[in-house]
Amino acid sequence: MARSINLLSRTTRARRFAPIALASTALMTPGVAWADCTASGSTVTCSGTSAAYTNTASGVNVSVTSGSSVTAPLVIGTSGTLTNAGTVTNTGAVYGVQYGDNAAITNNGTITSTSSTSGAGAITVGANSTVTNNGTLTAYSGTPAINFGVNGTFINNTSATAAVTGNIVYGTNTDGNRAYFYNYNTTYGFTGAVTASGSITAVNNGIFTGTFSQSPVSATVGTNTVSFTNGFGGTFTGVFASGDNTTLSNAGTMYLYNGSTVGYYYTTGGTSTLTNNNTTVNTDGTITNSQLWIGTASAPALVKVYGNYIQGANGTLNIPIYPAGSATTAAGTTYSQLYTTGTASLSGTLNLNVTAGFYPTGTLFNVIHADGGITGSFSSFTVNTGTNLLFTTFTDLGIQPASSGTGSDYRVAATHNSYDTVMAANGANANQIAISKALGHTDGTVAGTTGLLATATASTGSDAATLLGTVDILGVSDAKLFLDEISPEGYLAYATALRDQANLFHRTIDMRLKDQNSDHPEDGWWLTPMGQGSFSSTASTVGGYRTRDQITAIAAGYDFSGPSHVYGLAVNLSWDKLHYALANLTGTNRDYAVAAYVGKNFGPLHLTGIASYHMGKMSATKLITIGAYSRTATGSAGEDLFKATGKVGFELKANGWTAEPFVGIDFNKGKIKAFTETGAGAADLSVNGISADRTEWLAGLSLTRSKGMLRPYLTATYRSKITGSGNTVTALMNGQADTQFTVTGLAQANSQVDTNAGINFVFDDAGALFIGYQGTYRSNYIAHGINLGIRLEF
Repeated sequence: MARSINLLSRTTRARRFAPIALASTALMTPGVAWADCTASGSTVTCSGTSAAYTNTASGVNVSVTSGSSVTAPLVIGTSGTLTNAGTVTNTGAVYGVQYGDNAAITNNGTITSTSSTSGAGAITVGANSTVTNNGTLTAYSGTPAINFGVNGTFINNTSATAAVTGNIVYGTNTDGNRAYFYNYNTTYGFTGAVTASGSITAVNNGIFTGTFSQSPVSATVGTNTVSFTNGFGGTFTGVFASGDNTTLSNAGTMYLYNGSTVGYYYTTGGTSTLTNNNTTVNTDGTITNSQLWIGTASAPALVKVYGNYIQGANGTLNIPIYPAGSATTAAGTTYSQLYTTGTASLSGTLNLNVTAGFYPTGTLFNVIHADGGITGSFSSFTVNTGTNLLFTTFTDLGIQPASSGTGSDYRVAATHNSYDTVMAANGANANQIAISKALGHTDGTVAGTTGLLATATASTGSDAATLLGTVDILGVSDAKLFLDEISPEGYLAYATALRDQANLFHRTIDMRLKDQNSDHPEDGWWLTPMGQGSFSSTASTVGGYRTRDQITAIAAGYDFSGPSHVYGLAVNLSWDKLHYALANLTGTNRDYAVAAYVGKNFGPLHLTGIASYHMGKMSATKLITIGAYSRTATGSAGEDLFKATGKVGFELKANGWTAEPFVGIDFNKGKIKAFTETGAGAADLSVNGISADRTEWLAGLSLTRSKGMLRPYLTATYRSKITGSGNTVTALMNGQADTQFTVTGLAQANSQVDTNAGINFVFDDAGALFIGYQGTYRSNYIAHGINLGIRLEF
């Protein structure tokens, strides 16, 4: 009987020897060495540059000296040791270091495998072996860094000089056998996968990035167990999946990704436990909360515990929440959830890690579900402050009956705030508040919600929801910029431009009415091209931004003149390019006009009148910046204006000069017609008609040389508003009546001075040429221009 037992023991030991090692050395003779790996009894020393080495005798102790390099494989029998201070490199289709049972390997240097071939790796050892890493241990991603038999132990110490890469693969540990994994390295840690079958104990007090995967080998509950401790100094990031009954404890930081399950095999009868709590006291006497993250901000997760969840007073449960967009809110997709088939016992802190975006009022998040019910409560509820959450409030509703299935839910709810209330509280001006109210006002209920917010809440797949989702990620300054850019106040300048273009046309005709250079009747054509550009500051004022413009025009006419009269008809075509000071709105105001005019002298009394009709079109492009996003709206509208100017002057003549003081009235009646922007989706505005009405009284003086070939002239006119349109623009957004709002823009100043100065070159009765300066001066607006022309008389 004893002989049989002995034979069985030898057979068992032979079976435990790493199969790859045996396969790779079947034809080799024990004790054979190459290059600089030399044996002295049971001691082998590798120095310098060494080729592959094999010694399958039992109890061989190998030392790779500092500075030396061994080209794998290094094959040693049972009960062997390896102390490596040099470099062992594997590039082949086998394991670089191959040891039998009861191996003890300590790596103080570098052991690396760069082969991606199946069956390759850095280290393989038999049963009851320990691998300790104090240096660099790497394998090609997805291949084993270490392949253990049963009862394997891996220790990655704080002294390790690089991250351990590759997989740690344990044998099947049943019948009292157990695998052990210890990671203490907080600088580089471990990156890869730990895979095990049966019982395993793991302690992570360093960095663990990758996957922990344990599969059961018995259908009997409790036969094999998993113990995983993430200590106070540990950070685990990845997927944790265990099949057998599991005790998972977190005292440090754990990020559990989608696919993580605790004790998944025993869906009934399992008693796995996930505990989140830290009891380590800091040197200052405080305790730092452990941090358990269910998923991440960019990847919410559903983590399932087939058993119970316990959170202590010094634990924090972090739940990422992500905007659902057009999708239905779902655990594991748009927000994270911790699910237990047993109970959940709560204390400590619940922290929501909320990704900013659009959250409709009434959106519910069941952040914990427990089939067996929830007890206790969180002592603290926080929402992260690292993300802009200006427009959304999250409320802790506490323990609630399960929304589906059995047990309880721990629930939080989202409430969207009124945009106008938030912006007013953050120092927004009146225009910004008016526009933000159009975005949405709410009393905290769905029924009490108006504006785009109501549309977005009713249809989370609508463009209104998309727009508000981009607005809701803004900080205060960016939100104010967005409100300024979406505002229609810049369109006020187009009404002013229409009047300015009409005014230049009348000023051109007025110069013709003052230029009578014949003492007998003469008829003729005249043509005047002109250009004028404004020079205004781009600085903004509250409730109004300035606009610069450049006018190009050409006017022509035919008149009948004599010693005491002029009358005629004229046409005008002008373009005005406008640049809003906010730099997001540019466009053109195009004007077509016809006019009739008359001037009559009654002795020194000089009466003039001009009436014109203007019909044109404005077109503009508006860039709307929404944080990192932008939309472009275009708008165009027809426009019309009737303008009439009448003056009474008194001519004073002396020494060939004529001076004429005058007074008059200038009347404007017209508007830019209502229009709707296109191209910006829900941000498109429907703008009401913008009035161009204005009546002014005029006073001024003209001076001209009335004899000779060279006749300089100067006219200065002071204008003062009697009545006129206001400085407001009304619009609505997305075609919704309940979004209507009114903003105040920068209106044309109440007074203005027009100047014309130049010189006429008169050629007897043939006509004249002239060139001159024209200027316009008012508050917030200064424009300089030039005009020139020809008059032909018959």
